[in-house]
Amino acid sequence: MDLLPALLIFGAGLTMMVAPLTTALMASVPKHNSGVASAINNAISRVGSPLVTALIFVAVVSTFYGAISEKVPSVDTSSASFRQDVAPLNVRELVKEDADPELIVAAREASTDSFHLASLVSAVLMFAGAAVNALGIRNPRKRQERDDSGDAEAAPAIS
Repeated sequence: MDLLPALLIFGAGLTMMVAPLTTALMASVPKHNSGVASAINNAISRVGSPLVTALIFVAVVSTFYGAISEKVPSVDTSSASFRQDVAPLNVRELVKEDADPELIVAAREASTDSFHLASLVSAVLMFAGAAVNALGIRNPRKRQERDDSGDAEAAPAIS
């Protein structure tokens, strides 16, 4: 149930951004360059998503193990065996293995904090993308229609 709100926000953001952005991109390119524009758009969308996911994962992992090392100083969170046994957002495995109760509580709190950080970073990135799109994407047809109608002084085109 904790995951649903973040997934709904993410899905709404994708719905509002992907199709209009692709349409604006393809409409802004001359027809003879549409193949290259489509290829660049596809390459960026394929590379961008895994890159952002990796950056969010780094934030989650560093926050998770940092919080555990603060709450349970006796644990070496940098060891490979500990990281294999105790993973972010996966406390159920610790409960099954009858781990130290203090470690279980610390891992739960650290998982919650890490999830909140990931949601916050994702929301900030989506709003940043929306701001860039709102400021950077212009409809050249509307600008041309204004210029053709003689209202160029009444509503100056933003470039």
